Amino acid sequence: MASDRTLIKKRENARQVAFSKRRLGLFKKASELSTLCAAEVALVVFSTSGKVYSFGHPSVKSVAHRFKEEGVKSDAKTVEHIANEEAASICNLNKQICNLQVQLEGEKKRSKKLKEEMMEDPMLYLFSAPINSLTLPQLFWLKEKCEELKEKVLKMREAKMAQESSYSSCGSCTEGADAPGTAAELSPKRGSSGGPDGHFVS
Repeated sequence: MASDRTLIKKRENARQVAFSKRRLGLFKKASELSTLCAAEVALVVFSTSGKVYSFGHPSVKSVAHRFKEEGVKSDAKTVEHIANEEAASICNLNKQICNLQVQLEGEKKRSKKLKEEMMEDPMLYLFSAPINSLTLPQLFWLKEKCEELKEKVLKMREAKMAQESSYSSCGSCTEGADAPGTAAELSPKRGSSGGPDGHFVS
């Protein structure tokens, strides 16, 4: 037990010696800093035994007072900056909410118009409505109507092609009938004769 107490006491003494040397060196460095750079410096050190050691230039109290005032100013600036950021964020959010409300009103009007069109003409509504907004029965009905429309278009196309073909054949027949008449007009008339120079031969 005695050896343990002696060892603890030696450690405490060594710690006190190291503290005193380090404290003096630290205060010396602080003094040099204040002298060479004209800086205001304050140091406060508490030892393990509770003793207080301080160094200040011009004094610890003046430096601590200035530090406190600067901290209050910094806190005030920080609070003001945060308040400005919050106000800007709230303003931006209000703009976004207004834009969303305008879009919502537009969608409501569009939905109301589509419902009115559906009540007036369901077929027109289904053909003009977005495909992903239709129900399954509506999709089947739309498919059936599209197939019917396709058949009507094909029949109309065949009829148009047949009509154009008949017009073309009638036009060729008319040209063939006019050809002999033209040849008869070009042939010389009976009872008239003439030479190459166009004079009549007696």
